[in-house]
Amino acid sequence: MSRPAGARRRAVGLLRDERGDVAPTVILAPLTIFLVMFVVQMGLFFHARTVLNAAAQDATRAVQLENATATDGRAAADAVLSGSEGFLTVTGLAIDDGETVEVVITADVVSLVPFWSGSTSAAASGPKEFFRPEDER
Repeated sequence: MSRPAGARRRAVGLLRDERGDVAPTVILAPLTIFLVMFVVQMGLFFHARTVLNAAAQDATRAVQLENATATDGRAAADAVLSGSEGFLTVTGLAIDDGETVEVVITADVVSLVPFWSGSTSAAASGPKEFFRPEDER
């Protein structure tokens, strides 16, 4: 049996309307992917800054002890930074172990977003512990 002419026209019209428009998908899909990558990139960046702050503080605490050296601080910083080798590349670690201990660490963060390269740094400082005779206090 064949369909009536009106039903056939309606079926052909429905098939034409179901195709939809591709332009919004072509524009929105890459934009959505880029925004998700950007959010993940910012999360990595702030996590890297937190890791660098922890490493700088640990290195400062290690060097502040009475007979400690800059090597002790470098070992403490490396212990914290060793877990973040996949997304963080340390570019500088400076330790000044005078009367006031100062530690500055700089690093590059892995880039997920095209045309963006991020680097961050952290610093910590504190007084060096040493024995002072009573007459110098």
